[in-house]
Amino acid sequence: MRILITAILVLALALTAVACTGDEGPAGPEGERGGVGPQGPVGPMGESGPAGERGPAGPTGESGPEGERGPAGPTGEQGPEGEPAPAVEPERHNVVEYTVALVNKAIEKYKAEGLEDTVAYYNTPESIDGQWYVFILDENDVWLSHAPDPSLVDQPASAAVGPNNYPVGEAVAAAADEDGEWFSYTFTNPATGGVEAKHSWMVEYDGLTFGSGWYEPGPSKSDQAGYTQVFVEQAIGLYDAVGLEDTLAYYNTPESIDGEWYVFIFDPDDTMIAHAATPDFVGRHVSYAVGPNNYPAGEAVAAAADEDGEWFSYTFSNPATGSVEAKHSWMVEYDGLTFGSGWYEPGSPKSDQAAYTQAFVQRAINLYDAVGLEDTLAYYNTPESIDGQWYVFIVDDEEDVMLALAANQSLLGQRASGVTGPNNYPMGAMGMAVADEDGTWFSYAFPNPATGSVDEKHSWIVEYDGLLFGSGWYEPGPPKSDQAAYTQAFVQSAINLYDAVGFEDTVAYYNTPESIDGQWYMFIGDENDVMAAHASNSDLVGQSYSEITAPNNYPSGAGVAGVADEDGSWFSYPFADPSTGAVSFKHSWMVRHDGRIFGSGWYEDGPSKSDNPAYTQAFVQRAIDLYEAIGRDATVEYYKTQESRDGQWYVFIVGAEDGITISHPNPIFLGRDPSLRIDARGYFYGDDLLSATESGRWVDYVLENLETSEVQQKHTWAVRHDGLIFASGWYE
Repeated sequence: MRILITAILVLALALTAVACTGDEGPAGPEGERGGVGPQGPVGPMGESGPAGERGPAGPTGESGPEGERGPAGPTGEQGPEGEPAPAVEPERHNVVEYTVALVNKAIEKYKAEGLEDTVAYYNTPESIDGQWYVFILDENDVWLSHAPDPSLVDQPASAAVGPNNYPVGEAVAAAADEDGEWFSYTFTNPATGGVEAKHSWMVEYDGLTFGSGWYEPGPSKSDQAGYTQVFVEQAIGLYDAVGLEDTLAYYNTPESIDGEWYVFIFDPDDTMIAHAATPDFVGRHVSYAVGPNNYPAGEAVAAAADEDGEWFSYTFSNPATGSVEAKHSWMVEYDGLTFGSGWYEPGSPKSDQAAYTQAFVQRAINLYDAVGLEDTLAYYNTPESIDGQWYVFIVDDEEDVMLALAANQSLLGQRASGVTGPNNYPMGAMGMAVADEDGTWFSYAFPNPATGSVDEKHSWIVEYDGLLFGSGWYEPGPPKSDQAAYTQAFVQSAINLYDAVGFEDTVAYYNTPESIDGQWYMFIGDENDVMAAHASNSDLVGQSYSEITAPNNYPSGAGVAGVADEDGSWFSYPFADPSTGAVSFKHSWMVRHDGRIFGSGWYEDGPSKSDNPAYTQAFVQRAIDLYEAIGRDATVEYYKTQESRDGQWYVFIVGAEDGITISHPNPIFLGRDPSLRIDARGYFYGDDLLSATESGRWVDYVLENLETSEVQQKHTWAVRHDGLIFASGWYE
């Protein structure tokens, strides 16, 4: 804005000079050229200055000895034998020219008619020209004319104040000089009645100050950035006009506060010399002004300011609300001083954990930009920088060194990529791998400094200027007692690691014993469904899933590969529990991600064989699960094998419509006429079997026990599923 005002001033002075030039009179006799004479006073047009001096622009007269030109004055009188050119009045849309011409006209009137008549005219309503009016102050800075507000007449200049008691009159009187000066401020526009930005041109002439100006709507408070910049610019303008002492006197008053806006000023030694919102800061070094968690807001603001102006965002107390909010400050370094102000907005609450985390990291980056690395690290390695569960960690990305981590100082100077979580999970390497300039989220388990417990942490990390800035929030992950949820989270952690560090490093970790968490371990298959990671049984690594079986040659590997999809699927089967060494019932969650299988599960004992009904029902359910995983043909073929038998238990599968047996470990039953389904007592149990529903039913009959070759009572559990009857039973 100062550049704009300077440009306006240059244009205005040029226009004034043009306005003061009439037609040239006839040339006088050529005089001798002497040395440089003093600057001539503003004279009427056409009169030549004394010998050796050049007067203001007039007709061509005798040339003095290299005389200097006087300042641009109002239109002069007619030259000796020349007629003045008719004045061309600027159009109103040329507001700068129109304003300058209006002030010049007032000076001409004063010269022609004297002070009394001039003042009398410019105190009449008729002298007001829309938004333009002329104001005049005497040599003692007392208002002589001010038509829009007659109450100011005979009052000192200080009686004219703008919004927030801004000392407009004093500034206008102080700014004026013989060459003319522009000064911008906010004031009431008589044409609209509203308070707007006013740009005034003031000329000091004959001990008086003549001025006028035009208005334009300034930025509204809804345009918070624009309003802030203008607010700071007005403070600089006041300083230019009235000097430091009076500027500080104003900006240390409560009246200078405009809602959430107030001006703060630092001296060249970074001492606070104006801060109306917190007078206790005045006279103290800027380091005294800190935000929540001892954040060095004052030092950062002072360091960030430059001559072009800079924005800096941080959290600070809002005097309008009394609450701590996000503040966005505009600071300009001018004449060795720092002028600043800003606006507030409610920051993200801690309940919005993701947004609060991102803002927390951004404040760290802002501080680094303002004060440099050394001071930033000094702050973020202090306990005061910890905000509950939030703390900032900073890593030298190129050197792979932990630079800041207030929550665990023992990690400082360590390889950041070597930092691990529970079960030696490589979260440090993961964070370094995912970080980019746009910022990235990554999740892992880590100690929560606010609770002391290991929780799930969600971190936001940003690569900036060769450094990594990060922070995160914690939430309790699923407990191991919630086995299904814990399993899903365990698998997701593996997928997260893969996305961060790639397949090779992920497989390397999940083939280590440290990656096993009790009964939980990861099994990972490559894009060809070949086992790539299985820490609990390394013998399985390199085998195709289709070759991996459970007890009774149950095709568990084929089942796992068959059900895995992008949304994740459950599959249950018997398998060895590494935490007990016993074969138990395993419930696995598998996700096919990027063409690869990521899975884990938990174990439970399941019904024992001594609980015949429950064991039978579980045996049938495993057959249905296998059918869903690997399809009809492979399931039918498996249950035709002797390996599928488990003692007295075996599965047979019957067509639900025709009753024909399609799978049975005893081939004599395959394809047999359903009408022959008569037991040893002559009871036809075929209808009972085919009446099975999706909920299942028990069917009792007497039949030879294939295991003992004895005729015994058999209790069969039959379930209708997908057009088939799956059944098994036990004898007594």
